[in-house]
Amino acid sequence: MKHLLLFLILLTACQTTPPQDNPPVTGAPVPPSKPAPRPDTLRFLVLGDWGWGSPEQRALAAEMDTFSRQFKPHFIVSVGDNFYGYGVESTTDPLWKTMFEDVYTAPSLQIPWYVALGNHDYPKNPQAQVEYSATSPRWRMPARYFTFSRKLQGEDAVRFVFLDTNPMIDNYRNNPAFPEYPNASKQDPVRQRAWLDSVLRASPEPWKIVVGHHPVYCAGTYYLDTPELLEHLRPRLETNRVQAYFCGHEHNLQHLNVPGEATDYFISGSGGGVRTVGRDARTRFSATENGFAAVSIRTDSLFLQYRNKTGALIYEMGRGRN
Repeated sequence: MKHLLLFLILLTACQTTPPQDNPPVTGAPVPPSKPAPRPDTLRFLVLGDWGWGSPEQRALAAEMDTFSRQFKPHFIVSVGDNFYGYGVESTTDPLWKTMFEDVYTAPSLQIPWYVALGNHDYPKNPQAQVEYSATSPRWRMPARYFTFSRKLQGEDAVRFVFLDTNPMIDNYRNNPAFPEYPNASKQDPVRQRAWLDSVLRASPEPWKIVVGHHPVYCAGTYYLDTPELLEHLRPRLETNRVQAYFCGHEHNLQHLNVPGEATDYFISGSGGGVRTVGRDARTRFSATENGFAAVSIRTDSLFLQYRNKTGALIYEMGRGRN
């Protein structure tokens, strides 16, 4: 009887102890698994280019709810292009209701939304999206670029840095062919880059996540790499060992990584519509699907899933902290 009891105790321990193996190699797919919230895990969703008012946007919102009831995200990250086609006029613009409040209605989605500005948010009044933070219990955009930290287990934490990549793009700031972007020319990209340097250099957090609208690397069929971000942003991500950069702009799902580089690049820009995706040597995954990313960060590892509007898990990867 004593031996049987000991066997049952050992069997139970084997079934409930989380695996202690090293995290998967950066970019390598891992077998699908059910998301199991743990108290030492920070969980969030990443969604972009959603403000269409389309049936696809609503279908994806319903799936986000279904998934979130089990996953229990702490917050949602929006990577921009929140209101097509020209942004909002004010904090009382009807688009707030038709594109946001009346779409993401589920209780599971009544959590903080940390938001970046996209190029389609710029033509009318991008500052209205900053000001909406004062009237909404979940909309979080304290400035056009901002940062915050979230605790993990013990003393570890994650530093999040949200950028406004629009004034970093020469075509928006200087090109007469884009007269609908006057707000971009009023912003100072040099000052924003200096701010980014100061935040990343001062950050003691072992995890660093940067969010913007435009891709650094992109294997799209409509958009490719962004030259200004390759020149000015990518070196800063590498120097400061930023583990992940999340963006949208291209309306599909992508994971790109250059071997030997510190940063994984994730595009989650199909929250409302889709655009045919491509592949190149840096592509770890790409899909022409409406979807969102679900991210879990623990002290020693980051896990990401892409899920589509039917609820299917279409990609999963994990990486270590570096």
